[in-house]
Amino acid sequence: MQVGGSKYIYPLCKLLAATTWKCYLSEDPLEPRAGRRVKRMLLQAGGYLEPTEVLRALLGSDAVMEVQGGGHIPNLVSDVYQDIEMLG
Repeated sequence: MQVGGSKYIYPLCKLLAATTWKCYLSEDPLEPRAGRRVKRMLLQAGGYLEPTEVLRALLGSDAVMEVQGGGHIPNLVSDVYQDIEMLG
């Protein structure tokens, strides 16, 4: 079985979900406007925006950084990722 980079996808998705929760839903998870805003930001782009641009719009321009040789990774020193609980 080849794992490759797939073993990193789950923690990455968990980080992005926890960060989105913190930014938009943590104060009042049942606030309809916050939920609609997240839904609109994630789905409105469809397939015409790069995923990194969607993440930057959702989490801030410094949330994603380009790495040498191409590709993008979360910029973990960005303020948006601070105080995210990944172990709970």
